[in-house]
Amino acid sequence: AKGKAITTRKEVHRVQILDPATGTGTFLAEVIKQIAPKIQGVAPGMWSQYIERDLIPRLHGFELLMASYAMCHMKLDMMLAELGYRPTSTPPRLSVYLTNSLEEGEAANQTLPFAQWLSNEVRAANTIKRDMPIMCVIGNPPYLGEGGVSEGWIGTLMEDYKKEPGGAQKLQERNPKWLNDLYVKFIRMSSHLIEKNGEGVLGFITNHGYLDNPTFRGMRWHLLHTFDHIWVLDLHGNAKKKEVTPDGKPDKNVFDIQQGVSIIIAVKKRDGGAGLAEVMHGDLWGTRAAKYEALEDAGLTASVFERLESPAPQYPLVRRDFGAQGAYEQGFSIIDFFPLNGVGIITKRDNLCVQSDKGLAFQAALDIVKLEKGEFYRKYSLPEDVRDWRYEWATADILESGPTEDRVVPINYRVFDKRYCYYTGRARGFMGWPTTRVMRHMSVGGNLGLCFNRAIEERRDFADVFVFDGLIQHHSLS
Repeated sequence: AKGKAITTRKEVHRVQILDPATGTGTFLAEVIKQIAPKIQGVAPGMWSQYIERDLIPRLHGFELLMASYAMCHMKLDMMLAELGYRPTSTPPRLSVYLTNSLEEGEAANQTLPFAQWLSNEVRAANTIKRDMPIMCVIGNPPYLGEGGVSEGWIGTLMEDYKKEPGGAQKLQERNPKWLNDLYVKFIRMSSHLIEKNGEGVLGFITNHGYLDNPTFRGMRWHLLHTFDHIWVLDLHGNAKKKEVTPDGKPDKNVFDIQQGVSIIIAVKKRDGGAGLAEVMHGDLWGTRAAKYEALEDAGLTASVFERLESPAPQYPLVRRDFGAQGAYEQGFSIIDFFPLNGVGIITKRDNLCVQSDKGLAFQAALDIVKLEKGEFYRKYSLPEDVRDWRYEWATADILESGPTEDRVVPINYRVFDKRYCYYTGRARGFMGWPTTRVMRHMSVGGNLGLCFNRAIEERRDFADVFVFDGLIQHHSLS
């Protein structure tokens, strides 16, 4: 099918496919593998011509890392050759470009004096971002909780997710930083491309945290409002939450990671209705092999999928029993009962900031100003700096506060596990988030606090509440 013209005045195919974080090209290769037998079975003699005229112009990939980008080109070239492709003339270049997907497609007249080749890559990618009618976005975008502040073009798009359901009010979350996870940005960017096209399909496998985390309620509402039909297949396997199957057996991840994952397939129709999307939801539990087998056999009509209600105000994309919701809502919110509230201390560097005794806690503060940086990082097994913790900030915080032993105080690290920390109360200092607003009342002594989990992270009866005095660390209870 032929579609509308772009700025080059060339006709483009209506169906355009993009993997915005293509890596080594696994998803694009699979697209080719799905298409090849259908074309070769009908017109085998036209296969090479079809690739040049109809397949390569439809497939696009973006990648940020040079090594993965090079491997992607190599993999796709080898696959096409193995499938019998023989260039009919000068073969067209694969539409896989070295670029940052999360940057806006700017006008194609920019120049990068240090690398003309890279400039050409960016210009070609920007043409796709800006002008190509992308209908299908697929892939496995990266997960990175410390995804950094969303700025510029993607920051403007992300504002849609940082609002309460309905899109009118700013999200009432004191710390919505998990919305800056890279996979969330990729979902928003991909959704935008489909919205701009007016119709399309989004197919991603991602972190499954957005399905029910309260912070993501605006994102869920926006997805439900943007698309007409959504299939969600929760693959679970979250080692961080110690997930087990409903009958208590081990639940394994489909990847070699701790974070649970899920598949989303979202369809937007050009003539879709104005209401929220119809949602079909499924769960896969058990061993990795069992999940692979189920995925091989499953389609969108598989019995694993059942209609899901996603009611306000959270619009969850997980299955819940709402039978007791009426009685629950007759109660009062703990947030209303305790208007001064917040999360516990998020050190960002537990190995450094939390120690078993006062002497070690004070020594950690001394070491950051006395030791050479490399030696300091090795001693405390510190990873690279992140958005909320940097070596320079931590060093400045310690120097400005003394260092003095008076700053060493007890901290509730885990239940019945009191340790010690050097506490200045300064955010993005020696600690990432000391949550001074609440903890300044706990650090003086004589006050009690109620600690509870906003979401129950394990499939068991509710037992997540504790009374404490003094400072308390994030995730003390779970």
